[in-house]
Amino acid sequence: MTALHSRARLYLTGLLAALSAAATALLLAQPAWIEGTFGVDPDGGSGSTEALLAAGLVTLTVVLVAMTGREWVRLRRATA
Repeated sequence: MTALHSRARLYLTGLLAALSAAATALLLAQPAWIEGTFGVDPDGGSGSTEALLAAGLVTLTVVLVAMTGREWVRLRRATA
């Protein structure tokens, strides 16, 4: 794998991690977005659907941050 591919993967995973973190923050700031956007209440007002989505996004963010860190270490080793 070339340094260019590793750098591209680093930027891609970093961007996806940032987008996932932003989506998590938006979901936590506006938890009733499903009801407002789609006009349905899938959890009967309990907020469990939004909590499940937030937990999934937090997990995704953590995984993407770990992948970004791994790519950064790999790139540093390749250029050293």
